[in-house]
Amino acid sequence: MKRRKILIRFGIVIVILLTAIPALAKPVTQSITLQDGWNAVFLEVEPADNSPAAVFAGLSGLTSAWRWLPNTGTVQFVQDPNTLVPNQPGMLSYFPGNELLTNLHAMHGSTAYLIQMTSAATLNITGEPVNTEIHWQPDSYNFVGFYLPDGTATTYTDFFSNFPDYDADGRAIYILRNNQWEAVQVSDPMTKGEAFWIYCQGSSQFTGPMTLTLPNKDGLHYGAKLDEQEIILQNNYSSEITVQLAMQADYPLYYWFFTFTNENEPGQGGTGEWRKLHDNPLAVPIGPGDKRRVRLGVKRVELGVNEADWVANLQVDVSASIPLQQLLLPVSAEKADFSGLWSGYVTAYRVNEIRKGTTLKNTGSEFTFRLLIHVDANNVPRLLNEVIMMWDDGEWIADPDDLGKLIPDPDNPGEYVLFADDVLIPADISGASMLDGKEVGRRISSAAFGNFYLENARPAPVGDVENTAVYTDFSAMAAKEFTGQFNQGAALQTTLFLPHDDPTNPFVHKYHPKHFAPEYNDYNSQWSHEKNYRFDITRTITLTLQDTDSEGELIVADTNLSWGSTMVGGLYKEDIQGLFKDKKIGGVDFDPVKVEGIFILRKISDIDTITWQ
Repeated sequence: MKRRKILIRFGIVIVILLTAIPALAKPVTQSITLQDGWNAVFLEVEPADNSPAAVFAGLSGLTSAWRWLPNTGTVQFVQDPNTLVPNQPGMLSYFPGNELLTNLHAMHGSTAYLIQMTSAATLNITGEPVNTEIHWQPDSYNFVGFYLPDGTATTYTDFFSNFPDYDADGRAIYILRNNQWEAVQVSDPMTKGEAFWIYCQGSSQFTGPMTLTLPNKDGLHYGAKLDEQEIILQNNYSSEITVQLAMQADYPLYYWFFTFTNENEPGQGGTGEWRKLHDNPLAVPIGPGDKRRVRLGVKRVELGVNEADWVANLQVDVSASIPLQQLLLPVSAEKADFSGLWSGYVTAYRVNEIRKGTTLKNTGSEFTFRLLIHVDANNVPRLLNEVIMMWDDGEWIADPDDLGKLIPDPDNPGEYVLFADDVLIPADISGASMLDGKEVGRRISSAAFGNFYLENARPAPVGDVENTAVYTDFSAMAAKEFTGQFNQGAALQTTLFLPHDDPTNPFVHKYHPKHFAPEYNDYNSQWSHEKNYRFDITRTITLTLQDTDSEGELIVADTNLSWGSTMVGGLYKEDIQGLFKDKKIGGVDFDPVKVEGIFILRKISDIDTITWQ
């Protein structure tokens, strides 16, 4: 029987608290050629150390550096740079070694600067690529720069074809030539890394021929939780443009690609898949004035082990008949952290036939049951039969502004906590949610796993030995540890021992005359008692974390981004001893019942500690 593909949906989800997403990027170096005299430059990277002294360290011939402040007033004419004086309104300045004249204390990417030199030199700045939007000063000249391709032939007319307000009254664009501001010819080519003065009539949000909208303005940062994000590409150009996305290095960033069954009838459906950008660069055609949305996701399972491998840069090239723009987007993600609570299901669909060997055969139907696993901070997994989430209030301290009031201690705040059994919950712990006006815990349980004991350890009974025994300490084994670490490719194994007199043992019932409990002092010789038909049961469970089932088929579609990080699965195998006695071998040994299937788990909580004993 061919096992049918299944989609498991989880009915209980515990909220995962998102941590702050760090802004990380692969450092790049921008090289700027400086001439003797005045230079107008546009920084494309955020310096790692943005103090002017660090940015210009080792650069000889620097006289001063200047930055225009757009929110201090309008600029109606372009000044000769030689007329600039320290501390004048609307300008910040840096003079090496002169703190009295210096009020420019930080240099930032996506910003234009004036740099005065006494000799030619090359300025190399290493930092993260940035793409900050321009804050236009309306009805004023603005000192700006744009992100251009290397060796571009883009002209000012091409670049500003959809920004008509810059010369609505015949005002010119001014570039710096031979220490003087000169009006450019609109047919002149633009130069990468060069800043200039341009007039903006009224308000504007113009960023170039293409506007890129990101969920996070600093780049595509997935942190430890996000699997995918969406970017928006808008064509501001006068004709169709093509936006190409490509990774500068091998990195597990994917884009969603949908193929329609009939291109002429897109409403008829089709198929989609995640394609790796490094192997398959994406070209997106966009008509004038149109927008396109692109879904970009990361597969954490493919990230390297070193943190330096967790960051990269996405290159965005915009072109029409000529290249127009080139942007670098920082991309980052954190390697999967498996510690926390995992919930999912086992789907068993293969068993062996008793007395016919151990060959597994497909069943007529599948059997599904819940699987609960907790992984601690040391990556040690434990099997659970239930888990209860509660709330620990933490500590309270006196409010320094109101001594009669208590506030949560910031050094010991409240937190959600996990318990593997009700008897382990202290009296001072409150519920994690409200039900009928009362605080209650949130419980997830599995009927497939009963009480856990150490293998071959027989708990002390209380009560009538001829009836269902009652045990004094279930809490000591509220979880069962697996051997092995919780990692992709690992084989986890544990053995569950169910004594013959446990209440959940299937042989403990009143409705079969032979299923009575032997005297406890006869435990070691129980097999010699002809009428004893209660047996110890052992279950050896093996979970192998892998992508495919026993037939080599993918457990989930390879388009799933979270697979291997917040969603895992693999092969489930179980050998059960004690359910069947083969009298042909002396009435002592048992043929195992062998079960096989698949399991899928989703991470539902980041809490890496659990009280289980």
